[in-house]
Amino acid sequence: MMEINFCKPDSSDIKSLKKLWLSSFDEEPKAVDLFFDKCFNAKQTYIAKYGEKIISALYLISASFNGQKAHYLCGASTHKDFRKQGIMSKLIKYALEDSAKSGDKYSFLFPANDNLYNYYQNFGYRENCIAYISDFSRNDLLSLQELNFSENNILKQGNDFKNFAVEYYSTYNIKNVKSKNYFALFE
Repeated sequence: MMEINFCKPDSSDIKSLKKLWLSSFDEEPKAVDLFFDKCFNAKQTYIAKYGEKIISALYLISASFNGQKAHYLCGASTHKDFRKQGIMSKLIKYALEDSAKSGDKYSFLFPANDNLYNYYQNFGYRENCIAYISDFSRNDLLSLQELNFSENNILKQGNDFKNFAVEYYSTYNIKNVKSKNYFALFE
């Protein structure tokens, strides 16, 4: 029986990573290409391989929280033939241990659905963010550009990620607004 290895990918793995992503999520190929063009960083990508085949992957996107190094975990996916075997659990532990060694103090994620909250609690994640849905006028949105958010309890992501988010949501015809200090989706 072949052993499963946990490691980081190299550039020759991108095609396989895209294929795994597309088979795991209901995403447009254009959106996946955009993620890999704008956000992919092999040093912050973790994979499980069975022989030469990538069977599981996850991605960390650099961020900061309360002025300390953090990341946003996304794209956690496992090939359908290898699910329910504990591979993702081991991959998450491997990624979190490695990212802590490189200085990450916080890890954030937004589960794809409510059923995953209990799963992620096994790794120390807990429900800690609240999303609000509000009605804003055009003038209200324009005034948001002037807000200066406190440094406390705000997950900050770089402009590269915000630029990616604008293009990503536009791929799905979701309207969005981005300024120096924030990013918002709206209908």
